[in-house]
Amino acid sequence: MNINTSAIKCRALLATSPSKFATVPAVSPETALDEIAKLIELIVGTPASAVQPDQAFVADLAVDSLSMVELLEGLQNEVGLTLTPQEVAQVKRVSQLMRFIVERC
Repeated sequence: MNINTSAIKCRALLATSPSKFATVPAVSPETALDEIAKLIELIVGTPASAVQPDQAFVADLAVDSLSMVELLEGLQNEVGLTLTPQEVAQVKRVSQLMRFIVERC
């Protein structure tokens, strides 16, 4: 079973019986940053160690619109994050994307 399948099953169990699984840990901010940084390194070549929460995707990390689509697809595959087009339009900084991951995954 891969990580994505496990995450989907875990969320399904939480949805059907949230009190039974109340101790399942959420994604931490550090884990969210690690996932984002790993994908940014793969997509645009910026070293993962250089990615910080306060950085802007476009100005600081050279993430263009196509790279952002790749980043969001990667996050969907890795942690199960899905954003609406309106939410995607709001994401300008790494910290904003981290918040979505922590809140939803």
